[in-house]
Amino acid sequence: MAQHESAYPYLCKDCGKRFSNDKFKSRTYPITKIVKALSEYNSGLTIEETSKKTQIPKSTIANWIQEYEDLLNLAKFNRKLQKYVKNNRLIQGHKYLHQLVYLYLQHNFKLDYFVKSNEPKLYDYLQKTKNGLINKNYFTNSDARASRIKLNIFKELNLKTTHNNACEFANIAIELVDDNWKRHWAVEKIMLENDTSTIAVEVPVYLETSTSTIPWIKSIKSNNNYITGHIDLLQYRNGKLYILDYKPGAKNEKPIGQLFVYACCLSKSTRIHFSNIILAWFDENLYYETNAMQVYKYVMSNFK
Repeated sequence: MAQHESAYPYLCKDCGKRFSNDKFKSRTYPITKIVKALSEYNSGLTIEETSKKTQIPKSTIANWIQEYEDLLNLAKFNRKLQKYVKNNRLIQGHKYLHQLVYLYLQHNFKLDYFVKSNEPKLYDYLQKTKNGLINKNYFTNSDARASRIKLNIFKELNLKTTHNNACEFANIAIELVDDNWKRHWAVEKIMLENDTSTIAVEVPVYLETSTSTIPWIKSIKSNNNYITGHIDLLQYRNGKLYILDYKPGAKNEKPIGQLFVYACCLSKSTRIHFSNIILAWFDENLYYETNAMQVYKYVMSNFK
């Protein structure tokens, strides 16, 4: 990544595109008002209702919808979203006490429209999660956390590096809040509310290690035989499941072990094949991803 003096000062070496951190600078309105208005619209309100609620002119909101249609792209489904608003079920979730408090949230329109017919077992798992049916004892009694698991195999992987919409959403979060913990939640909330692919956040996952067919997983020590974790963001796009982790300072992070454990948990619960699971992490500058199948092949070859 190199800096250049231009309207788009950053160059991504992998994709060749330039990008800027100034996408949401407005002559009249701060980013907080832009995001608030577009999030209201993407919650299923009409332009008229959004204008009344935010006290922003209808013409301005209409212009923003067009201007930011590539990023906050849920807007194109506004009419379909409206029926979910009437039933107060667009975004629903459950608060889990798993040593710490985790607020699981899911976007019901995206699940119904994109996931239900394509990945019914994933849909069922997330519905179970929304209804509070995940056994909390797996989490409260376990000392094996996915976030602590390391797998240093970066040189063996084909990593894709780019700057994409996830990075742009992280940029927005930086503008909205200055606290790292709050920023984490802001990234999740903005993406869940406004893009077309983020289907759930803070997703609890678990795996009984003794039931795994992967020797590396079996080797993980756990006092109750379970390894657990919470996925920051779960996306479904182009027929694949994306497991995303927001990592400030992403270029210095190597969370392959953590992400692959998440993939093992979800694959076991949903029967989604590793070849259809993407592991990714990002911050406001860079986005990294690899296919879970690559990691699976490596651990099966090197851990017996």
